[in-house]
Amino acid sequence: MVLSAIGIIMVVDAHSWTSLNLFASHIPYNSFFMPMFVFISGYFNKVDPDTDLRTYIFKKFRNLMVPYITFSLLLLVLEQLINLLLRGGSERSLYEEVLFNLFGIIIGTPSSIASPLWFVHSLFLVQIIYAVIKKLLYKRWNSIVMMIIFCILNLFSVFFAKTVDIGGAFYFILSAPLKCMFFILFIELGVIYREKIESKLHSLTAGGNLILIILLMIANVFRMMILPEANNIAFVSLEYMSGFPSPFVATPLISSIIGILLWLTIVDAIGNAFYDNRIINYISENTLWVMSLHVLFFNVLNSILLFINKFIVPLHDFSYSEASWYRWEPIPQFSILYFAFGLTGPLLVKMLFDKVTSFSALRK
Repeated sequence: MVLSAIGIIMVVDAHSWTSLNLFASHIPYNSFFMPMFVFISGYFNKVDPDTDLRTYIFKKFRNLMVPYITFSLLLLVLEQLINLLLRGGSERSLYEEVLFNLFGIIIGTPSSIASPLWFVHSLFLVQIIYAVIKKLLYKRWNSIVMMIIFCILNLFSVFFAKTVDIGGAFYFILSAPLKCMFFILFIELGVIYREKIESKLHSLTAGGNLILIILLMIANVFRMMILPEANNIAFVSLEYMSGFPSPFVATPLISSIIGILLWLTIVDAIGNAFYDNRIINYISENTLWVMSLHVLFFNVLNSILLFINKFIVPLHDFSYSEASWYRWEPIPQFSILYFAFGLTGPLLVKMLFDKVTSFSALRK
């Protein structure tokens, strides 16, 4: 739960231009944080011979795809309103804009303020594929063998993305199976961690945790030194399976494992202070809401700034008409305000939603 809360804080921080910078200068968020969420889902994944696939798929569809579709359509409407009322419209016609966005929602690459939802679509697909494979092969399932197979799929997906230039709508469609090949390994790693590694990591003393953290950081430093550029440990966009700058196809896999293990160790070392923290647990329980709505709340802040700019006092170099992900930066430290809106805004909406639904239930 603590790791999940840290992960979603990293997502908002990355999208608000790293205002907090939780070791991101040493291990960039986009070198591991999306695989870390899949790893966490693998930790909680329980598929065995008694698992009913129809029930499993229905539950995953209800918990992931229903919110994905709902938030995507809601944000599509809000995006059009923002374009029309605040940014002077879009280069495409309304019909073209809606059609383009609906196509993106269907194939798992929603655009603009809904774009972070691509991960929810991918997580649903990879969990279903993993469950079907494990259910069919359960009697012959060997975690080490499957880990090797999934590792090969991960490396192939990066190799394909780096070497094959398809382009166009077909590539966007192809990105979904590529993402599944990339992510499925981390579900199995989450299961292996729960079953075989967690107890050993928990048995480390505080000094042992500290030594492991230092060793992982040192390993990361040497790894950065042998790459052509230090930032080659990161990937630009898993949403489109593009932007793998490292010449080595294993770099995203190694980066993900080092980042996940580092933060697992940090949480194991300091987590006791946060395990019962209501705020941390509330963030963790509502990562989907934060993932879905944080860019919308960047736009809420921009709308407030637009009002100030028009009716109160001119803001130097403020130009909200540029893009949905626009950031006004009078000073670098101002980005913390975007982070605060992006994290707290969705949580406040969720609190309001819970109050309204509980009130409605009481009236019934």
